[in-house]
Amino acid sequence: MVNMPLEGEARLVDKRPKTSKYPRIFIYIETELYRDSAFPFKIGDKLKVSIKENRLVLERIDEHPTKKTR
Repeated sequence: MVNMPLEGEARLVDKRPKTSKYPRIFIYIETELYRDSAFPFKIGDKLKVSIKENRLVLERIDEHPTKKTR
């Protein structure tokens, strides 16, 4: 069986709080994409967001880096 590339649609949403003049931008992805066993993130993960070569890149931030032993 051939594995299909992990992809789906997403939508940007501006959820500006009524008490703030600054927007809060959310990215909503399809549930099927999130439920795919190859999806690399979990709810609550801290992510680094960058733009590289005109693409949005998400990378997990390791909140508990491994301590180096001497």
